[in-house]
Amino acid sequence: MIIDFADNFDLTQEECNIYSNELYSLKLLAEGLNHLNHIITFCEQKIHEQQVQSKSESLAEKMWYEYTKDTSRSCIWEYGNTPTIQGMNKPLIECVFQWYAVSACNFVRTVGSIKKEKDNQQLRPNDYVKSVIPEVKNFRDKVAAHSARIADSKKDNKAERVMSVQPKLGIDDGKLTICPMVLGLKDAKQESTSASMMSWSISEIHKRLTLRY
Repeated sequence: MIIDFADNFDLTQEECNIYSNELYSLKLLAEGLNHLNHIITFCEQKIHEQQVQSKSESLAEKMWYEYTKDTSRSCIWEYGNTPTIQGMNKPLIECVFQWYAVSACNFVRTVGSIKKEKDNQQLRPNDYVKSVIPEVKNFRDKVAAHSARIADSKKDNKAERVMSVQPKLGIDDGKLTICPMVLGLKDAKQESTSASMMSWSISEIHKRLTLRY
């Protein structure tokens, strides 16, 4: 049984029996991740339909129609109280990103743990997660698992602490994204940015994970 197609890492039947509980956990997490991805792709389909069917002559929509003529170019970037996602449950969508981040990291870390136990030359589980989904791992550490604002860790700077509790939902090229902007703060003592909190899309990450696992 191949548990990581990118590395062609497989388990024998005997090893599958040994790791039966871990493999069940992976199956459980995969079901949850698929469901969360379905929620997001449904919303993205609604966004696409709204953008295509809109008759408004606003600048943003003129940009949309113009850019979609060239599929090699990003269409439009939106953040904040954008009309495109009016009527959608934005707090719930942000929660879906948090749930997905925690579950995705648990899934990848479990695979990494099995690989490390079988072959000590493999990356440590935490490093393995960073190598596979670094943007999700960072979001999990600074927002989803414990907000940087309340964690009070020396690893988090001031901008990251502020960004961790700000609204973070955006749209990039028709995809719902989290952390679409970088916050920069500067005072007399120091300056910091939230650049480490990389923007990511559940639907794009899910494609990556599906191809690998």
